[in-house]
Amino acid sequence: MRIYVTPGRQRNLYMYSSNVKPHRANLLLQIMLQSNVYTSILWTVSYLGYLLLNLHDLWNYEGLATFLAFVLAGCSEAARLYAGYTVNLCDGIASMWLLLTLTPFVLLPSLLYLRLVSRTQTLFLQYMSDVLFVLIGLEALVVLLRYACLRSKKRQESLKNPVFPSTPSPNRVPHRAAHPRPTRPLRTNKSW
Repeated sequence: MRIYVTPGRQRNLYMYSSNVKPHRANLLLQIMLQSNVYTSILWTVSYLGYLLLNLHDLWNYEGLATFLAFVLAGCSEAARLYAGYTVNLCDGIASMWLLLTLTPFVLLPSLLYLRLVSRTQTLFLQYMSDVLFVLIGLEALVVLLRYACLRSKKRQESLKNPVFPSTPSPNRVPHRAAHPRPTRPLRTNKSW
């Protein structure tokens, strides 16, 4: 079956997509996010292995808190990486909010708790936690600097091209009082 598309009726493939305004991505942030993806996967698999090896210690409140902190850290790290990619590749204020609230209030406390719980057990998990802390700190610094630079660029552009409300712009719709609506004659009751 062949589908013929006439030149006048071409389909817009992006007609039903969301309104995403692409902008220039930061290469340094993209490299750090990519390395953080692999580091997070390695940390998650190794910590899950650590929890499975010490399964007999998880049957108390401390073990339950450790497992809950691990689940919170894994889920919030995935959401943080998604928000970081969205902030880097698209102009997303909601993702910036997610990134700046999820990281300090959910991810860092749970990672710190997991780091303190496993401090006496294995050296590899300590190094992986340290690498994650360093990458998260660097990413937060780059995101905040980029946001500040973009904001200052927008402010400079607005100062270069000021818009004064007293000067009419060519795209401005005139006020209704300038062009009154035509009135219709009143109906008469001839038909009744």
